Amino acid sequence: MIGYWGMGTLALLAAVFALAFARPWGLRLPKWLLIIPAAIGSVLLSLWGFTYFVMQYLLAVGRVQSAPMYATQDASPMAVWGYFWYALFLIWGISLGAAAYYAGKVRKQNKANHFTK
Repeated sequence: MIGYWGMGTLALLAAVFALAFARPWGLRLPKWLLIIPAAIGSVLLSLWGFTYFVMQYLLAVGRVQSAPMYATQDASPMAVWGYFWYALFLIWGISLGAAAYYAGKVRKQNKANHFTK
């Protein structure tokens, strides 16, 4: 129960964090408060999704074997859904990195425009 509440709370915080990139009130936050956590999250989400595809490739070519307790789970036809879910992690990671890059770029331009006025 604690895990579900914890993940639910983290999901809500992540949604508010994502809104800070898209809403004007997010401009009030310091740049580093948005960009650093977004960059870390981007790397972690992307790695989490990418490693699944690497592991599936290594399983397919026979370089690794499933642990006996997971062998039936890995051989199940439902394991194909893993490609969908872990592709979402890749998409989330890449899009979060793009949002962080864009936010840093836009804030730098806004700061330069502010001083030239």
